Amino acid sequence: DPDLEPSPAKSEFTLFESEKTAMRAPDGIADSYLFQFNESVRGLRVGSSIDFRGVAVGEVTSIGIDLSPDKQEVLMVVEADIYRSRLSRKILDHRKILTDQKAAEARTDLMVKNGMRAQMRSGSLVTGENYIALDFFRKAKPASIDRSKPTPIFPTLPGKFTRLEEDLMLALEVLKTTMASMNTLLVRLDKEVETLAPDLKLLLTGVERTLASADKLL
Repeated sequence: DPDLEPSPAKSEFTLFESEKTAMRAPDGIADSYLFQFNESVRGLRVGSSIDFRGVAVGEVTSIGIDLSPDKQEVLMVVEADIYRSRLSRKILDHRKILTDQKAAEARTDLMVKNGMRAQMRSGSLVTGENYIALDFFRKAKPASIDRSKPTPIFPTLPGKFTRLEEDLMLALEVLKTTMASMNTLLVRLDKEVETLAPDLKLLLTGVERTLASADKLL
C-alpha cells in the first residue's frame, strides 16, 4: 500500500516461535479425526500430542462433550489433526498417500483393520498431562473408522488406568462376596462352638479377628 510508511530501521518481525520451528520440514496435509472416550479426559488439552510409539504424529485441536439422551450416556469427544507425512515417511507409496485422499484413507483403514486403536495415556505423573497414543492391539475387537460423519470417528480403547480401576473394583466385589460367605459360615460355627475342641475354638476366634480386620480395610 503506497500510503503506508516504511518500518523503522532494525525493526524485528516474528515469523516463527523458534529456530527449531523455522527449520522443521513442513507437515503438509493433516487429516482430522474424532476420538470418543467414555472416561475422563482430565490432563488433555488443545495442543496435546497424538503419539505413535514415541513419535508425535498430530495434535489435539478441540475437546468437547457429546450428550446422547437416547442412549443415556455421555462421551468425551476429542478432535485432532494427524499429519500424513509423519506416518508415511518409510512407505514406498509416500508421495501418493500425501496427495491422494482415497489412498490416504485406505492406508489408515488398513492400519485400523490390523488393530490400530487410540488410547488415553499419562504423559507425566507429576504434571498430570495426558496424550493420545496410537498403537496396534492384537486382541482388539474388530472395528473400523466411521466415515459417515463430517469428521471420521477413529476407534478407541479405554485407558490403562481406567481398565486397572475396573479390574480392581471387580476384585473387591469378589472379595466382599467371599467374606460374606465366610461370615455366614462363622455364624453357623459359632452356634456349635460349645461342641468344638479347645484348639478349634482358638482357631475360630483367630479367623474372626482376621475377617474383622479385612472388613475395616474394605
